[in-house]
Amino acid sequence: MDIPLYFYAAFKDMDRLAPGSDKSTLKAIDYIDFNKDSQLTILDIGCGVGASTLLLADYFKNSTIEAIDLFPHYLKVLDEKIADNDLDNRVYTCQMDMNDLDYPNCEFDIVFSEASAYIMGFAKALKSWKRVLKQNGYLVVSELSWIQKPSKESKKFWKTHYSEIDTIENKIALIKDEGYEFIDYFILPKSDFEDYYANLESNLRTLDDNDFKKDFKKEIEVYGNNSGDYSYVYYIMKKEVRQ
Repeated sequence: MDIPLYFYAAFKDMDRLAPGSDKSTLKAIDYIDFNKDSQLTILDIGCGVGASTLLLADYFKNSTIEAIDLFPHYLKVLDEKIADNDLDNRVYTCQMDMNDLDYPNCEFDIVFSEASAYIMGFAKALKSWKRVLKQNGYLVVSELSWIQKPSKESKKFWKTHYSEIDTIENKIALIKDEGYEFIDYFILPKSDFEDYYANLESNLRTLDDNDFKKDFKKEIEVYGNNSGDYSYVYYIMKKEVRQ
């Protein structure tokens, strides 16, 4: 079984493909200081099956949303949700690589990305995605971060799996160095991780043993032993107006 097919099986019927919740997504959206009735253009990067996409569409009811992901299977699931919610006239999906956004400069009022910037790396995402954001537009990204001094087990695991994991302070410094106006941050609650891992673990029980399953199970174990060390953190920022 190749990697995408195994991932589809591991995340079968899950509403979220990473830790998170509707409550946390809505909290992040609420930091965006635009009138909810405005006609905005929004880009949801790494949308998966569309948990954040649908919440953005419901919150900004007059806005147009582009939801992109690399995997067509997830986009097909989202397309069905879009049709079921009669959103075909303003919510669109596209199979696209986040490393190479095929949009004009300054296209979007909001760029939103939950738990997917790690795919290209946080620093690179900040630099690359800024191009498609309008002046005074918002970038909202959730990113894996240390929230206290990590244990040896946590450091060893994440050094291998995501070397860009860093402290909140250092992430904020990267945001400011890239020229964004930093607005705020908040830490994902442990319950979001616990619910996500419970669903993932249930799916893993139905799958044959292989290296990918072993890796997933190790990730769950590491978090169980060190849940105070790290979390996804939402970072909210604005593209500053050029002087």
